Amino acid sequence: MTTQDSNPTPFMRTEVLGVSYAELNYEQATQVITRWATLNQSETVVVAPVSSLIMSKRNPKLMNAIHHASMITSDGMPIVWMRKLMGMHEATRLYGPDLMKSVCSACAIKGIKIGLIGGHSGRMDALVSSLKEMNPTIDIAYQMSPAFRELADHELQMMATEARESGCGVIFVGMGCPKQEIFMQRIRHFFPGVLIGVGAAFDFIPGFVRQSPPILQRLGLEWAFRLACEPKRLWKRYASTIPPFLFLAAAQLIEHRFLNVTQDRGAKT
Repeated sequence: MTTQDSNPTPFMRTEVLGVSYAELNYEQATQVITRWATLNQSETVVVAPVSSLIMSKRNPKLMNAIHHASMITSDGMPIVWMRKLMGMHEATRLYGPDLMKSVCSACAIKGIKIGLIGGHSGRMDALVSSLKEMNPTIDIAYQMSPAFRELADHELQMMATEARESGCGVIFVGMGCPKQEIFMQRIRHFFPGVLIGVGAAFDFIPGFVRQSPPILQRLGLEWAFRLACEPKRLWKRYASTIPPFLFLAAAQLIEHRFLNVTQDRGAKT
């Protein structure tokens, strides 16, 4: 099902397994995000691949964070293919690291300050250097690598206050799913700006973790490359998310096809 967003900056959304994905390309998504930032709107952007989508069905906090997100983008080709099969022929992938690069470039041009929350403290300097090398005029006004545990409310409020006082309009959050989505949902009410969860982009952009070749990304096989690189960490995630997605996706596409056939017959009578 495709719906029209009712926000001041509207865009189309397509529902995949109960999650409404934004029908935007990189340029369009970047324009929406920077507009929100200049208007000081408290918004969250969730970059959700198959694993996040399936995990949300088992994690109520993650589901709540995704359903309240201002924009949900597809970080995996299977969801792009789903949207195309449902009639959105211009559907495209918005890969977390590339979305981060696009938004950073626009922020540098527009003079929007950015912040970075997450990652490993020992790697933050390398990330900052990489971003400044790509965009020499970018203003990275806030950096924080919080502890790897659930933060108390007073800690969230302190971080939000520091970020707000720094003048950030956009904050990238690199904590991984589901931690970053839940974190953004908790902190958004204290921060007048855009929070974007970009997962492993904090490690991909400086080169700490290898990215899969573009051909594998286009074929929807990035998961296989990452599994080969980090089998102990990722095998359970993929084993528990890929089979359920295939089953649920097939069911939705069959239902979508049936409804279209029924509507076509009704229109002819």
